[in-house]
Amino acid sequence: MNDAPQENISFDLFLQPREAERLKCWDCGKRFKWAVEEQDLFRMRGWEPPKRCTPCRDECRRLRDGFA
Repeated sequence: MNDAPQENISFDLFLQPREAERLKCWDCGKRFKWAVEEQDLFRMRGWEPPKRCTPCRDECRRLRDGFA
């Protein structure tokens, strides 16, 4: 049995290099990259991952703000 404290396991996982994730846009269905820096920001703020790619997100904002 391993006598290492649990904190070391999570710390080791934190140090592993991470890559951009590929997510699927809910609107257009295309795959888009979610940068590591954005992942950190979202997790730090307690947000869910984005559901739309940047062009679809911009279009939703444009329509929402009345610039159709």
